[in-house]
Amino acid sequence: MTIIRIGLDTAKHVFQVHGVDENEQTVVRRQLRRGEMGKFFNRLAPTRIGLEACGASHYWARLLRGLGHEVVLLPPQYIKPYVKRGKNDANDAEAICEAMSRPGMRFVPIKSAESQAELMPLGVRDLLIKQRTAVINTIRGYAAEFGVIATKGPVKVAELLQQAHAEEASVPVLALDMLRLLAAQLDALDVKLKLIETRLMALHRENPVSQCLASQPGIGPIGAVSFALRVTDPIRVEEHLVGVKTQPARRIERSGDAIGIDLACSDTRHKNMPVMVGAVGSWVEIDDARWLWRVHVVEQQQLRPRAVFGEDAEIGASRDERCS
Repeated sequence: MTIIRIGLDTAKHVFQVHGVDENEQTVVRRQLRRGEMGKFFNRLAPTRIGLEACGASHYWARLLRGLGHEVVLLPPQYIKPYVKRGKNDANDAEAICEAMSRPGMRFVPIKSAESQAELMPLGVRDLLIKQRTAVINTIRGYAAEFGVIATKGPVKVAELLQQAHAEEASVPVLALDMLRLLAAQLDALDVKLKLIETRLMALHRENPVSQCLASQPGIGPIGAVSFALRVTDPIRVEEHLVGVKTQPARRIERSGDAIGIDLACSDTRHKNMPVMVGAVGSWVEIDDARWLWRVHVVEQQQLRPRAVFGEDAEIGASRDERCS
């Protein structure tokens, strides 16, 4: 009995294994506890293993590779059509095993531990921005209950608090105490955001791809480093962005007609990046054999893309430098 392919459905504690032989007959169909994973696959002859792509799947992919197996990660939406009957761990593992055998299947590149660590500041920054927005909205909501309002924007919160503390506002003492507490929380979030943005700027300065992208109009350092860290191999850019609901390619007028893949899409990680890959027009070439690809930056008046991470302008990277 030779196992040629294994579908592995991962979880926190219980894992489901589904393996087939050269005749496509099921030869392994069992559950493994987390502590049994290493022992089971260490005894197994090197084979091809497929996992559903998720945050923890990169860890298991690295572990299984270290045991001599070939590991591939599949996007969840590409596995779903192969699920039979009801959804459970056994059926999911079987679907993974079937989907990975398709000749035209696309796989997600496996990230190293260092790559995952470099992406963490971006995720933490997004979380802190959401928390800051929630705190600001809470402050505005409570202040409005006492007739105190201010212009929109985070920078106007200080003005709002000053108005609330003015004697003519007649805001109760207990309400003022609660507003001070929220203001202190807002200040703490601003400090954490500045710390993370300092780290991101350091990554940006160390990454030539990020610097080159940031030299283009409409792309700031945070947006540039976000794209550079997530798309590490531009030759396989479609695999990096697999699962992203890209909009249909659009025709624009610039230095001639151009058609490309619009990455200003609905995925939350890329929707704020008005970049087109594979288009004809304004080119960026980077001194790296893997990065000899073409990037077309879309002008705001043409496709009306969203601004690249609203605070990039405050961080202020120079747009005058151009890559040779």
